[in-house]
Amino acid sequence: MAGLFRYVCLNGLVVAAGDMTQSRVRHAGDRNRQLAEVVNAAYDVLEMAPRVLEAPARWSQIEFQRDEQLALARSAHRLRFANAEGDISTAIAPEQLLHTRRSSDSGNDLWTIFNVVQENVIRGGISAASRDHNGRWHQSTTREVRGIDQSIRLNRALWQLGESVAAVH
Repeated sequence: MAGLFRYVCLNGLVVAAGDMTQSRVRHAGDRNRQLAEVVNAAYDVLEMAPRVLEAPARWSQIEFQRDEQLALARSAHRLRFANAEGDISTAIAPEQLLHTRRSSDSGNDLWTIFNVVQENVIRGGISAASRDHNGRWHQSTTREVRGIDQSIRLNRALWQLGESVAAVH
């Protein structure tokens, strides 16, 4: 798989561009065959790299209105917090995913907003208060996504979301 890393905060962004292939190499059998498969997989990723690397420049040119930002945040919120049935039970609001962590992230372009949302989804640290079933206040804070599978799933879905938004602009 290809990946982009944003140097400012080192939040890992795994890119899954629409028709990007994912290669898997089985760790059993003939070592020469395995090596050849790894090399072929690396070439597949390299072929897709120019398209993936165009996204930051292209997305930076797309100005994003507040309602579009909220729509992106709502979709990312559902990706992060919905259970298998699609229900969301967190007190964290979608708007909180738009909170910037540094002044350099204060732009209104798709690339900047995408990175802010992606960082908030993956890094956690967002707090909210709500009442429990007994009416007592309860403070909750999101945790960082540490599982590789969950991180890849979320990052892929976020990337596809960003690509679909860019495609309509």
